[in-house]
Amino acid sequence: KLTRIIQVNITSTITCIQSLLPNIRKSEAGKIIFIGSTAGLDHTNNSQVSFVASKFGLRGITNALREHVRQDQIAVTCINPGELAAEIPFEEGAEKALSAYDSTRIPVQDILSLVTCVIGLSKAACVKEINIPAMQDTNV
Repeated sequence: KLTRIIQVNITSTITCIQSLLPNIRKSEAGKIIFIGSTAGLDHTNNSQVSFVASKFGLRGITNALREHVRQDQIAVTCINPGELAAEIPFEEGAEKALSAYDSTRIPVQDILSLVTCVIGLSKAACVKEINIPAMQDTNV
């Protein structure tokens, strides 16, 4: 399980970026957006050590990559959501997700809205990190 978590959250991220970066560098206003987790923030109350460490590592990748590609005018952002209502089909809407989990999980639509916002910013802007726990999340 540990190997899988590291492969998904760290190794595959680095591998994908290595493959995509040459094309992203050719764009006028390149943006790279990673989806992390509030579990990777300092002072989180989460006992899944390997998951927390991998998400903290993803934040490290984000920060290092941001500095590496800054001269190429590529913005690198990490969005750290709390628990998502990912089990609710997207087509059923945010209201369904809110009612199903009594507003304790974030609708996936909210994350899409954030990604759309970050992508829509000018090339002068670089949003470094967005932390978005659920309103009732006391673990962050």
